[in-house]
Amino acid sequence: MGETLAYASALALPFPVPPWNYMPVYPWQQVYKAAVLERDPAKLEEFVQSAFTVIYEHLRARGDITAEESEALLDALHALERLQKSKPGQSRRAA
Repeated sequence: MGETLAYASALALPFPVPPWNYMPVYPWQQVYKAAVLERDPAKLEEFVQSAFTVIYEHLRARGDITAEESEALLDALHALERLQKSKPGQSRRAA
């Protein structure tokens, strides 16, 4: 996670984002990645809601989540919450 946080800091984003060349480890991470990398404010809410839905469905369906995945899920949920609360016109730097 340290690399991810350093990447977010370099972009001056208030939430961790995966590097561009990041390969998802868990099935829900692909939808999460799409949400945090979306730059079109008109599409952002839909992407964020899709990511929340996929993550919550994953949590309901799985009983054997590892500590590592649990940490990744919490990080993703916090990032999505912060992204959702960001103002629609607020500038987000492209990498």
